[in-house]
Amino acid sequence: MKIDKLSVIRDNRSDCFSIMGTTSIISFVDYIKEVYADRGGIMGQRDALKTSSAIKIRKRMIKDIASGTVLPPLVIGLLLPSEKFDIITETIETGKELSIGVFHDIIKDIDKENISLIDGMQRTTAILE
Repeated sequence: MKIDKLSVIRDNRSDCFSIMGTTSIISFVDYIKEVYADRGGIMGQRDALKTSSAIKIRKRMIKDIASGTVLPPLVIGLLLPSEKFDIITETIETGKELSIGVFHDIIKDIDKENISLIDGMQRTTAILE
């Protein structure tokens, strides 16, 4: 997935990083499609809602997306091998910025079993529709 404009925050309580960036819909869908098909890769994750109000909201969201709206962040969880996690840790601890190139190298070969769509199933459904 091609990401631009990285922002990295360390979460000391859970010993993880929150990394925010922007991407295109095409890049996002290509990266997440298998995980989305597996209900976001999270046991118990709900499918796309099918109530009449959910369908109305999704139709409106589809129109907004087609008109070029900016969506709220979609949250993807990545379980990284320790050596890749350590690259991020060392970069941040030395006061450097995590470069987009290094970030792309870190996320490009992650097994799909280690990717979760934590927040954004409904928005992803609208994107796909």
